[in-house]
Amino acid sequence: MALSYHRLLHAILDIGEAMQNSGAEISRVEDSINRMCMAYGVRRVNSFTITANMLVSLEVDDDTVITQTRRLHQVSTDMTRLDRLNDLSRYICAHKPPVEEIQRRYAEIQNLPRLSKLMTYVGGVLTAAGFTVFFGGNLWDALTASLLALLVESMMLLPIRRQMNPLFYLFGTAFCTGLGALILYSMGLGNHLDAVLIGCIMLTIPGLAITNAVRDLLSGDTFSGLSRLCESLLQAGGIACGFALAIYLLGRGIYG
Repeated sequence: MALSYHRLLHAILDIGEAMQNSGAEISRVEDSINRMCMAYGVRRVNSFTITANMLVSLEVDDDTVITQTRRLHQVSTDMTRLDRLNDLSRYICAHKPPVEEIQRRYAEIQNLPRLSKLMTYVGGVLTAAGFTVFFGGNLWDALTASLLALLVESMMLLPIRRQMNPLFYLFGTAFCTGLGALILYSMGLGNHLDAVLIGCIMLTIPGLAITNAVRDLLSGDTFSGLSRLCESLLQAGGIACGFALAIYLLGRGIYG
């Protein structure tokens, strides 16, 4: 059966989209797409990826140009899934399997079980408590941050999150968390409010996105790096404003 470059490009774009949605940097996505396409004897590959869009154009042997585009929506960071996708891209480059096998292996990766809600809550509690102690809090502060971590993770897992602007959603999450911290502190739970707030903030900061933005800038992907950096900084600003508003409304008596 003759190779269909349309189906091949569609399958490769699926992999690239999944890599981007799992937290991969732009340079990794573009390099993987280029290598997979070139492995099948494509004369030329032109790929352009930013945080919101992916465009790939192939020039095949008979001078036919095939172009496909894909709208990107980053869902969450999943390093396990990203590692499997990287392995799949290397396998494709080394063995050049038929499109049907690529689709089958891709479907297996997409059907991998995601992190359970229990483990998400446990991770959030450990993270918030650990950072609270690291920044000068005591055991009671860690307990307060753990309770607030349950609130943060619950809000981050709500289905409505995917339908809202990330900036405003993170602002609302930070505002509710800040109010909760101030209410618990006024009730006598916790001794160092600043440490508790810092521990909770760490659950919402887009650290990986900022890191990937810097990596994109260093690797020469200026437009993609600046786009992702601006988006990350806006989200970080929304988080800061949410906590600041909560402190302004309820914390004036605490801070004098």
